[in-house]
Amino acid sequence: MMTTVVSPRRRVTASGGSRLDVSAVRPADVLVVPGFEVRPAFDVRTVLARLEPEAATIRARASTGTAVVPVCGGAFPLAEAGLLRRRGATTS
Repeated sequence: MMTTVVSPRRRVTASGGSRLDVSAVRPADVLVVPGFEVRPAFDVRTVLARLEPEAATIRARASTGTAVVPVCGGAFPLAEAGLLRRRGATTS
């Protein structure tokens, strides 16, 4: 099994400012959507608006039958992508 970090963006900065090397999005068996940093006065709508390229990628991968799994706050981009409509969901 091979694990690859993919993104629709050329550069990704993780929580804490660490830059990640990413590959272009390509077919996969499972797409794991990570959470993101939540700060005081956090506005989920503002964050999700900036994550529209990621939501589009999630929608596209899910439409091909790829299993999509969120980790923690990764549930928010899944909801933005429309994958949680009429489904119960929770996050911590």
